Amino acid sequence: MAGHLERILHAVAADPSVAVSRIPLLDAGERDGVLAAACGPTVDLAPSTLHARLEERARRTPDAPAVVFEGRALSYRELDARATALAAGLRAQGAGPGRIVGVRLERGLELAVALLAVLKSGAAYLPLDPDNPPDRIAFMVQDAAPVAVLSTVDLSGPVPTVDLAPLGSPNDVAYVIYTSGSTGKPKGVPTTHRAIHNRLDWMQRTYDLGAHDAVLHKTPIGFDVSVWELFWPLLSGGPPGHGPARRSP
Repeated sequence: MAGHLERILHAVAADPSVAVSRIPLLDAGERDGVLAAACGPTVDLAPSTLHARLEERARRTPDAPAVVFEGRALSYRELDARATALAAGLRAQGAGPGRIVGVRLERGLELAVALLAVLKSGAAYLPLDPDNPPDRIAFMVQDAAPVAVLSTVDLSGPVPTVDLAPLGSPNDVAYVIYTSGSTGKPKGVPTTHRAIHNRLDWMQRTYDLGAHDAVLHKTPIGFDVSVWELFWPLLSGGPPGHGPARRSP
């Protein structure tokens, strides 16, 4: 800290008009050390989308439990089939890359199907927490202008066989989450498939979830932590669910 102060004093003495915020505190060695620690090791990660990786998981372990909720469960095969059928309906409503679909559902099997269906349609999902104040939900819907809002998903009927051509690229937006608005008007923050894929890959390499692990989905869907709680175990082969979790980050 003494060295940092000395650099500030030298810089101000050399140019009294310089803004303090523009004075570099770190020398070259310190800067390189901070950047190396922050970035960590470089990993060659093949770009992908969340739904493409989940489809791959469904092909590898079709009968494994994907999501568990209050005594009910969906296998990867069932989750993928139901989401594919729903995605076809969403595309018919105009969903696709560059579009947004709102999802206003409580935690449960239906939520997992809905989120995956939106991604399969090529669109980005906009989480609308049912517990949010109505005026906040209304603002997000008006501001984001989704092509549709999912508020119910029927899992009781037969699943139609649908041939759905893949849509979406790693650079497409996967979801849009709005800030709290505590410092002003809430703002929608888009996150690409590439970005969340990178995050979840790091989490898997760090915490190593397996097929026998479960992650509790406890976070409201309007917060980004819910993305990790839902999609990380789905991609790693362990089900997210409502109940005791054997492992949690």
